[in-house]
Amino acid sequence: MVDSEGARKARIAVLQEEIEFIHYANGLYWRQANPDDAAKADHYRRQDRLEEIRSELAELQKHD
Repeated sequence: MVDSEGARKARIAVLQEEIEFIHYANGLYWRQANPDDAAKADHYRRQDRLEEIRSELAELQKHD
């Protein structure tokens, strides 16, 4: 199906953009001398989200 293929590719693009944002945010985090507890919690949430994204990407890319 062309529609589902287009939707799959669009979803992959969205997930890749989210990975780029997480990478940027993590870079800022690692530049902090002494991140506070909230910054640490955000970092761990981003790491968890990265795992979710990687799993979803793996599923989406099985169809390539």
